[in-house]
Amino acid sequence: MNRAGPLAITTGASTLIFADDTAGAKKTVQEYFEGIYQNQIAANGDQPLKTVRTRPYHYRAYNLAAIIVNARIGQYVGYDAWQLKTKNGTTIQDACNYAMTFTATQSGGTGYDAELYPNVVAVATIYGDTDDKYSKWLASRDTSFPGQPSFLWNQPLSNAGLSGAPSSSSNYSTPNTIGGSSGSSNYVGNRVESGKEIAWLGSFSLAFCGLGHPTFSPVLCARTSNIANSADGPYLSAVYYTM
Repeated sequence: MNRAGPLAITTGASTLIFADDTAGAKKTVQEYFEGIYQNQIAANGDQPLKTVRTRPYHYRAYNLAAIIVNARIGQYVGYDAWQLKTKNGTTIQDACNYAMTFTATQSGGTGYDAELYPNVVAVATIYGDTDDKYSKWLASRDTSFPGQPSFLWNQPLSNAGLSGAPSSSSNYSTPNTIGGSSGSSNYVGNRVESGKEIAWLGSFSLAFCGLGHPTFSPVLCARTSNIANSADGPYLSAVYYTM
């Protein structure tokens, strides 16, 4: 349930929004955060059921992205999960902070460090980054982070004095679906001006990711953390995939 739970909720809640059932979407999100979510984050911020897996760095980012998307959906339908604590007294921010203390190499893998970066950007803009903790961390991992879609759609956040111009040496490479090797990233920015359309895109994207569709990279799930709320409604800032 630790893996499937958040993704199933994302798909279900977004589909309900698409069907004009915001009350149903709110109920779905609320049941998740007051149920499964309560056992997903430990007192130290770890996601225990992710740590025991073969690639804990990847699965922490993967699961955290789904949790963030669910909180975004909750915000859209009138349910605030950002400050909600688990039974261990932890929040989404704590899970992000813990995940930031590791690298993919420490998990026995390479080529997918960037899966966590959009989650960090989202957490920084939601919870604040007054001491530049998150922007400095991002700068230490990828000097082109201000040029990434997640930075554009999630503001305010410091660029850490960087121009953000993407380069061939950028760390924003995405893993291949099979074998976890590194590949080039393709960025598709989709600014959607209605709740229905973002719901459909979110459901479609996560459904493919959750099913392990061979055309889509696992990093797709992490990228859905770029869903944000603005004056003109929520949107999905980018869908990343490798063909």
